[in-house]
Amino acid sequence: MNPVLESFNNMATFEYYRENYPDLISGEIKTFDAKIPDWHLEFRLDVNRRIGLALGISMPFQVSNESTIDWTMTVGQRHLFTIRPKIQTLPPLIWSVYYNLLPDSRLSIQLNLGAGLYLVKLSEYYRFEVTPPGSDPDWLIRYWRTHFCGTIAPHAGIEIDFNISNALAFVAEAQWRYAKIDNFYGLISYEGRNPGSYHEDRGFLYYYTREQFYTGNRYADLIITYPGTLIEFPANVRKAAPLELRGYSIRFGIKIRLF
Repeated sequence: MNPVLESFNNMATFEYYRENYPDLISGEIKTFDAKIPDWHLEFRLDVNRRIGLALGISMPFQVSNESTIDWTMTVGQRHLFTIRPKIQTLPPLIWSVYYNLLPDSRLSIQLNLGAGLYLVKLSEYYRFEVTPPGSDPDWLIRYWRTHFCGTIAPHAGIEIDFNISNALAFVAEAQWRYAKIDNFYGLISYEGRNPGSYHEDRGFLYYYTREQFYTGNRYADLIITYPGTLIEFPANVRKAAPLELRGYSIRFGIKIRLF
């Protein structure tokens, strides 16, 4: 989603006004921060001194922001673009296998390998308002959201345990995962100022490039259903690229032995 948001924000007309008429344009469309807080709760069964089996649950996360571009043409016509994207997950279920390299040491090092079930949905609220000189504003709201879509993704990591006692240990862990989710399906709705303008459709999420009517620039966009509006001059149409939740996490915590 970030490349699409950047494409809208960096349209040539906006860049031109920022450089030459900064008093006629304000705001920017923001992207998501790639850093997300994380916690993890895990129940582990030690099969023997070296091998352990674990089932856990991780923190669900939601990232969202709302940003606006307020742009007025030199002829006095004002345009207000507001975009609010959102990515939301359900709590991932994680299962792992651990191998203890130093089972008899107070400072143990454990390698882990496993997989998790990740369920994600996407949405975007877009409002466009145009006010010609001496006229009332006209507006359009486009809102799309997908259903939860999921995948089973692998992970691998290393954990260092410092055993305070037989029942308590401090834990530091570094883990890498690779989650790739695609084929998002959902609903899109349109609503305008005029009565009876509301309508909605269902379908898969598509990526395409299109023309913005008032700037005359092309930019990348995401939309539910195959784009076919001629006024947008759609091109490079394809199903949206997979959402990748790959990356690494570093966690610190405690381990409590129950029995």
